[in-house]
Amino acid sequence: MAETSKIQQYFKSCFNKKLLIQKGIIAAAALVLVLIMSLSFYFWLHNVSEGTEIGLNKFWYIHIVWNDGIGFGGLMGNYPAIYALQSVMFILLLAIFLLVTHDKITSSFVALAMFGGLFNLIQRGASGTNCVLDYFQFGFWQDFPVFNWPDMFVVVGIFGFVISYITLVIIQSVRENKKEKDGQH
Repeated sequence: MAETSKIQQYFKSCFNKKLLIQKGIIAAAALVLVLIMSLSFYFWLHNVSEGTEIGLNKFWYIHIVWNDGIGFGGLMGNYPAIYALQSVMFILLLAIFLLVTHDKITSSFVALAMFGGLFNLIQRGASGTNCVLDYFQFGFWQDFPVFNWPDMFVVVGIFGFVISYITLVIIQSVRENKKEKDGQH
């Protein structure tokens, strides 16, 4: 029998039953969190007039904006590019979720980013306006763009993934170096 290739072994490790169950639970929890937070605010605010401001506190407040661009006003009105970019990002995050993350923390961060982005993509298409409803504004930073829960999930998810993944790589490297040193003595 021929030896299993490294690629086949890697895919086997990515799709073992225990890991798939773990990722399924993580994905379900992230999806529920994104849906509850995003839909509750969407249904609460979607009929409020654009430009309306509701003061929460001095740190941030509600400011209703229908946004036809992406982060920081990019690609405004360029709907084909927006849909293509958001679709590619979702597929990339799904691939990272399935093929790169093997622990609960990094998987959780990627799932939050993936479903936050997917929610914005679906909202943009379902709204009939190619827009997303943005509503959070920093009170102390008036020039910062208005954003929504899905945006926060994307940002927190990506930063959390990068930080946790780098941390895991460093930990793994330290452990391997320690094993090598212990094996030499």
